[in-house]
Amino acid sequence: MIQATFTVMFYFVTIPIYNGFLMLGYSTIYTSLPVFSLVFDEDADVIAILSYPPLYKTLQKGRNMNLKTFMVWLFKSIF
Repeated sequence: MIQATFTVMFYFVTIPIYNGFLMLGYSTIYTSLPVFSLVFDEDADVIAILSYPPLYKTLQKGRNMNLKTFMVWLFKSIF
């Protein structure tokens, strides 16, 4: 959208708004962030879970984590 707006503002001259270094940095950062989020992910602490049992009550009953919920999430992510 930014490139299209920039091109329209300057009478459809095809000047790239971002040079190669900025595009390289952008793609490097935003493709490596999901990997880092998976690597540094931690489970919840047992003390915190036991301190707030109402937050985890629905998970203990199995209502949120079932096949139907997973399929809805999968459909939304594909759609």
